[in-house]
Amino acid sequence: MKRSYRKLASYPLHVSKAHREQQEQSLQALHPLTKPPSKLPGDLIAWRNGSSLQGIPGGADPVRQYHPALFIMDEAMFMMEAADSSDAADPVSSQISSAGPGRFGLKCEELEGTR
Repeated sequence: MKRSYRKLASYPLHVSKAHREQQEQSLQALHPLTKPPSKLPGDLIAWRNGSSLQGIPGGADPVRQYHPALFIMDEAMFMMEAADSSDAADPVSSQISSAGPGRFGLKCEELEGTR
């Protein structure tokens, strides 16, 4: 099961690498990577200036291992362990999701009540 989580965690970075490869050479030269994309692990993209994006499997324990400066979950409503992951990364957690029932729906209702 861990393997499938790691594969899911690496997908957004695969897309990021593909976008980068399609950039003009002048933009790539302004923001060089530490290695060619084909030499980087599937769950990591790293720039020479020290910036990096790391795919992290879901759950609280993997998040705690990385000590992120910023933790972003895309479509978090559909992640089974979003609450645990978010709680482990708080206060650096940002969550993006389409509307739906559950944790996000409750949060939206809560925020509506404060207006």
